[in-house]
Amino acid sequence: GRPSLHLTHVTFSPNGEEVLLSYSGEHVYLMDVNP
Repeated sequence: GRPSLHLTHVTFSPNGEEVLLSYSGEHVYLMDVNP
């Protein structure tokens, strides 16, 4: 089966415009809050 991802950490940047998501402590994503 497909390994499940668990959201383990969420951090907002100081300006509040980006969010850093960490899944399973390995996969990290940086996303813009505003499109």
